[in-house]
Amino acid sequence: MPKLPQRQAGSQLRTQGASIAPSTASAVSRAVTGLGSEIQNVSAQLGAAEERKRSRGDTISRVQAVNDVRATADKELTRIQSEEDLSRDETVAQYDQFLRQTMAETVDGHQGSQASRDQLAATLAAEYGGAIRNVRQQSTKLQFEQMNSHVDELIKGAANTTLSAPSTFAQSLQSLDAEIDNLAPALTPAQEVATRTAGRSAVIQSAVGAYLNGGDIESAKSIMSQESLSNSLDLNVAAKLRQSITVAEHNANKGQIEAEQTITKAESIIGRPLNNAEKLKLAGLSQPKANKTFGDSISEIESALGRQLTQDEIAKKANIDSPDG
Repeated sequence: MPKLPQRQAGSQLRTQGASIAPSTASAVSRAVTGLGSEIQNVSAQLGAAEERKRSRGDTISRVQAVNDVRATADKELTRIQSEEDLSRDETVAQYDQFLRQTMAETVDGHQGSQASRDQLAATLAAEYGGAIRNVRQQSTKLQFEQMNSHVDELIKGAANTTLSAPSTFAQSLQSLDAEIDNLAPALTPAQEVATRTAGRSAVIQSAVGAYLNGGDIESAKSIMSQESLSNSLDLNVAAKLRQSITVAEHNANKGQIEAEQTITKAESIIGRPLNNAEKLKLAGLSQPKANKTFGDSISEIESALGRQLTQDEIAKKANIDSPDG
């Protein structure tokens, strides 16, 4: 009999256990679900942090790679500028190949993600475009400088030849035109016109100047009277040459008048006409001179006559030169 209550207690315990189990399971389930969400959040945060770290590493690696390529490209360009001829097309082609190879090796050696490799390739492609444009511009500039130097030498040579022999100016122009014809394929149309104008201006300026310096005003005028020549000159050069001819004519007329006056005075002093030889000599000696003194005039007459003037003749000269004489 005493065992019967014990069975009832066990029965109550089992009944209580059966009623607690569902609520406990629900609480545990909710706890597990919440923990799973927290784990997922932490995992996502760790993943994002890892991605940022990887992205930061890729970015730093790309920046270093681009800087290394720039430094290598600059070093090679400096070497070419000092050791080779950058004006030559084959030199530019070699540098182009060097850039392509250096950049390709840099992309291949990049340890980042595929997206980072693609971004590095795009950045280096832009770097390549800027670098090769810069080199080609330098090469073109050097080519034009060499061309201009060659043209300047041609023009200078033709002008110097004409200056020493002005009658050969037509041949100098023909030779210069032939040289420019050979250079024309390397010149733009505007450059070709400018080169021909500069060359013709230099040659004709030398010819006109040589004739004027020699006193041959008519030959100088003959050149400028040919429209085919004068119209091909630089406008400023043409204007200066015409002015030079005008001045030369004025001076020649002035000199002629002064020479005639000097001859007349000399004849009055010595009391006889001068012969042709004396006139020519005196005319040649009596050139316009700033601040010509009385002694200069006496010396000119004495040189033309081949003897010294007497005191009476010198007195006559002084009387003629005086304002009241």
